[in-house]
Amino acid sequence: MSGAPASTRPVVLIVDDSKMIRVSLRKVLEGEFELLDAADGNEAFQLLCTDDRIQVVVTDAGMPNMDGYELAACVRSHGNDRIRRVPIIMVTAAEEAAARDRALEAGATDFILKPFDKAELLARVRAHANFDRTARALAEQATQDPVTGLPSKRFLLQRGAQDLAFAKRHGSDLTMLRLCIDGFAGIAASRDQAQVNQLLAQLATILQNNVRKEDTVAHLETGQFAILAPTVGAAEADALCRRIREQAASHDFQLPSLLTMSMGLVFLHEAELTSLETGLQRAEHRMQQAQQAGGNRIIGAAAAGHTSAVSLDAALKLLQKGEADKLKPYVRGILQRVLPLLEYCDKTADLGLAPLIAALRAKTGGV
Repeated sequence: MSGAPASTRPVVLIVDDSKMIRVSLRKVLEGEFELLDAADGNEAFQLLCTDDRIQVVVTDAGMPNMDGYELAACVRSHGNDRIRRVPIIMVTAAEEAAARDRALEAGATDFILKPFDKAELLARVRAHANFDRTARALAEQATQDPVTGLPSKRFLLQRGAQDLAFAKRHGSDLTMLRLCIDGFAGIAASRDQAQVNQLLAQLATILQNNVRKEDTVAHLETGQFAILAPTVGAAEADALCRRIREQAASHDFQLPSLLTMSMGLVFLHEAELTSLETGLQRAEHRMQQAQQAGGNRIIGAAAAGHTSAVSLDAALKLLQKGEADKLKPYVRGILQRVLPLLEYCDKTADLGLAPLIAALRAKTGGV
């Protein structure tokens, strides 16, 4: 396993206020694990809330600011299942049973005495990393999230594969939306698990109330959701995002300030996506861009450097509804998508449209 690239190794967080101890722990673990460092419990807790790759925490018991006992207690009371269940190995110099009992009562999964035995440390970390990997795999197999009642990521991928195949087969669009609650780590840290679960369930209801029966809403991980909307193009997707944001902002979540969200949008017509995972990853990247820009915003095709458009199916629906004005920003893109179809019809039925098609192609800048 030591020859595996860092990106495929289990991620371990080392927490100790002594740089010398951190270096010593690194020397034992670096051949088998990808390692992150924190100098106290506060820094470690922030890393746990923002990096979902962390599979094991190795922490000193005595530290300034937030010690290992307090860190373990914060982790075990967190509203995020991934964070709450992460294995914690406490390193302590105390041999008394009382110290061991305190570590376990605070939420430590295991403990090691200083000076630690290198082989024992490596074996313990390896065992807990394997356990965490198994637990994550089992969680991913579930098709429904118990907190929100929404489908899980596994169901989303299964249903989404069908939606993607249908969209490609019929030449229709597919919108992929990723969204997250801004500042969720801070919200979760200031509330108990029941309150966090209630907030997530309320937001899930808002999301479900704003989509159609053929759309899929899923809870991917705590504080993050995804929506798949077949035959929905940019104009309709923008309207969906606005409705969700407005209703979330007006809902009483019993927070000190309004609940805001960062959103990332991807449309099938932007590029030939080979898989649903590719589209969802691109949507996640745009969601992260929205977060980095300050949150409470939507990053879509135009902001990401792509030409914004609507699907032909969505354009026809807007015309049928008498909402043609919504299509004005997308007229050029619609023409570009129609031209290959016109060209095919002209060649097949000998309609004599070649001069008109050439003129349209020139005016729209080609396809």
